[in-house]
Amino acid sequence: MTILDFILLITLFGFLWFGFWFGLIHAIGGLVGTVAGAWLAGHFYSVLAGPLEQLFNYQGPWLKLASECLF
Repeated sequence: MTILDFILLITLFGFLWFGFWFGLIHAIGGLVGTVAGAWLAGHFYSVLAGPLEQLFNYQGPWLKLASECLF
């Protein structure tokens, strides 16, 4: 094999590693982060629900604004 072959193999390996790292590894990390975030939100929502309920007045203008934003 010539030096050109080694340069091409190193370049090819670099692109393969770059694609593997930014493709597969980041996709798996995003999936794990989404599942962990959903689990944490479902498990610990009640910790923040009390203080947020005290902060917002559900009988005032917030209710109308929220319904207009959602629908």
